[in-house]
Amino acid sequence: MRKFINVFMFFIISGLVCFGISWAANPETEILDKAKGYLEKGEYDQSISLLNSLIKNNPKNAEAFNYRGFDYYRKDEYKQAVEDFTEAISLNPKYTDAYYNRAITHYFHHYYQEAWVDLQKAQELGKVCDEKFVEAFKKAAGVDKKP
Repeated sequence: MRKFINVFMFFIISGLVCFGISWAANPETEILDKAKGYLEKGEYDQSISLLNSLIKNNPKNAEAFNYRGFDYYRKDEYKQAVEDFTEAISLNPKYTDAYYNRAITHYFHHYYQEAWVDLQKAQELGKVCDEKFVEAFKKAAGVDKKP
């Protein structure tokens, strides 16, 4: 009976350990979540600092580049924002949000042609946008003009 209890306890403990490991949060996900929290509170420098460390450890994390780009956008650092969105796209060419964020950044810095191209790509990848929003982009880019 004692052997049965020992074997039973071994399986219980092993199961808990395995279950705990499988449910343990990914450190990168934790950092991204913390950075998003700073972003939502308008604490862009703190968010950028966390994302810098994440990118240093994993320079292939497209999501980190996208969020850092959005931080730079909110700080009105256009060039750095576009660079980060572009890097996110190069790492993941189907990253809809990075195309969308780059479109918004271009639009509000009066690069309407680039904004229109990125918005179209985001829509092609599945981004649903309000029709009035799309029409504003088209108009600004001169796409709605008849020859």
